[in-house]
Amino acid sequence: MLDGIFWDGHGNGKKKRADFRPLAPIPKTGWVKPSGYPDLSSANIISIDIETRDPDLKTMGSSVRRDGYIAGVAVGTDDGFRSYYPIAHEVGGIMSPHNMPAKFVFKWLSRELGRKEQFKIGANLLYDLEYLEHAGVTWCGQIIDVQIAEPLIDENNFSYALDRIANKYLGESKEDEALHKWAAQSYGGKPTRTDQARNYWRCPPELVGPYAISDIDLPLRIWEHQKMIIKQQNLENVFDMESRLMPMLLKMKQKGVRVDPKMVKKLGQEWREERGILVRNLSKFVNIREEFNADDKGHLKLLWDKQDLPVVKTKKGQQSFAAAVIDASNDPFVNKVKRIRQLTKSIGTYVDGYFGKHVINGRIHCQFNQLRSDDGGTVSGRFSSSQPNLQNVTSRGEFSVLREAFLPEPGQRWWKLDYSSIEPRLCAHYGSGPSADALRALYKKNPKTDFYLIAADAANIERPPAKVVALADMYGRGLASMALALGITEKEAERIKDLMHKANPFIPALAKAASNRAKQRGYITMLSGRRRRFDRWSPKNWDIRKKYEDKNGYGSATRDSEEEILAEFGCSAQRVETHKALNSILQGGSADLIKKAMVESFEAGVYDEIGVPQLTVHDELDLSADPENPAHVEAIFEAKNHMETSYDLGVFPLVDVEMGPNWKQVEDYERN
Repeated sequence: MLDGIFWDGHGNGKKKRADFRPLAPIPKTGWVKPSGYPDLSSANIISIDIETRDPDLKTMGSSVRRDGYIAGVAVGTDDGFRSYYPIAHEVGGIMSPHNMPAKFVFKWLSRELGRKEQFKIGANLLYDLEYLEHAGVTWCGQIIDVQIAEPLIDENNFSYALDRIANKYLGESKEDEALHKWAAQSYGGKPTRTDQARNYWRCPPELVGPYAISDIDLPLRIWEHQKMIIKQQNLENVFDMESRLMPMLLKMKQKGVRVDPKMVKKLGQEWREERGILVRNLSKFVNIREEFNADDKGHLKLLWDKQDLPVVKTKKGQQSFAAAVIDASNDPFVNKVKRIRQLTKSIGTYVDGYFGKHVINGRIHCQFNQLRSDDGGTVSGRFSSSQPNLQNVTSRGEFSVLREAFLPEPGQRWWKLDYSSIEPRLCAHYGSGPSADALRALYKKNPKTDFYLIAADAANIERPPAKVVALADMYGRGLASMALALGITEKEAERIKDLMHKANPFIPALAKAASNRAKQRGYITMLSGRRRRFDRWSPKNWDIRKKYEDKNGYGSATRDSEEEILAEFGCSAQRVETHKALNSILQGGSADLIKKAMVESFEAGVYDEIGVPQLTVHDELDLSADPENPAHVEAIFEAKNHMETSYDLGVFPLVDVEMGPNWKQVEDYERN
């Protein structure tokens, strides 16, 4: 199966290319080349970690579909086995004599990782498993990823690197000092992981081996601590769900989403031409020879002076050209600046970025981040995406045309399954009192009930302001934000808010109850048992806090404990951001709904018929299927059913189904 792959013949020590930089002496580390391929069937848990040559990892994500490859594999077990199997290490341009035959190593890994009853543990395991599957290794069994467990235990941490987790639980870190020192001496750079991780593949296995073995040893020992906390905090269900979700996310990344780069290239040409005309017009208008730069303060000052526009000063007395200043102007020439900025951003982000760098064989393979990590993710548990961030492709306005470039599989149609107004439905589920009872009754009678219209009628106001006020309550936004969104004064916004609260009291009451719960016990829980913790503190005395933050910046008065606040500020403390507790419940609830539905659909074989989803964006799941194929349509509606029934709520979480030729041009679909 693997004949003809690049690694055939590795391990013979033959020179591949010249490298004239002198190499540092290789220190002795005690690492010994494996003597065979043992039977690991007696273990309960197998730990895996790979070392790769992955040149584009930091800039474009995993190079598994480009020119990346595995340099070695570390394997360990909970009953004591630890070993590193190098397969494609170079040292100074020469293949290491310690390399082992890749096809034998991969055949052995398929055997050892193929037992369903054995857990597979590691850190950032989806990265490792994607490379292993690409190399032909098969595996099965439940995943334990300590970097998935940790953000469930502490979603507010500033880093989830394995080193930091190990230091937290074990008081130690990876064994990497000798490796980094040798790599820096031999290839340049600082003796740090940041500088040298890209060089591991061309470091001696004698040095990489101990480092890689620590990468399989640490997760095994970290998990012993994490699993106790998970049990103590009743996080078993959410950890199980997140773990079972990982094989599906792997398949989604491997599949990618089909795109039309030619269409985007044409759009880019049109946008560049338009931008060029605007730039030349502005250059001529302000009388400069060079191209007008919409981000250059000198060029912008020339425009402001020419038009005699109002000047806004910074705190330091300099003329401000902040985005808010430019956005506030309606001058026709400033509007040209705004347009240039819009075009430049879209060209840079989408045309040159997403479609210029990330398309491989007509597909984009983005990373879906299920929890917080050093590469992205959210504290609420909602999905984010990266490399590239396809959730960032707007669905509204002129630039939503980019969604037309996202295509279903050949001969099929794009299907969009989207939760309908999930926030008010979850509020109705959690709410209490007559107005909540009335809303639940309306949803039961008609699942398509428009809460915002019902709320507006009850308050005798229009639907748009009613929605703004309701969402502000749900998201913990203040009066100023409300007024800005409505384009009115704060006094008028307060009047509308009072009308809404009087007619629909259960939402502000629910927000207050959630905030009080967060203040009292320091956390709130979601449908799955997921927690959102409020463990940062600030001075309770507003004048003290404001004075400090006016001088040092917003949020600078927050600390990790009440004791620190008392010692530093001499006053009592309060938990910060508890006004956002309801927002966390709603965002986390919607995340739980879609994640559990995805797991259930995947494990029930729904996607066996139509393939795993193309994308997941917020409360939406995007799939590809043939509307003329009854089995495909049945699968779509099975997926919809799982989305609507994954949790037993007090209201029905309606899912709208839309279909069309691409991501943008979808329309309501009614099943016959």
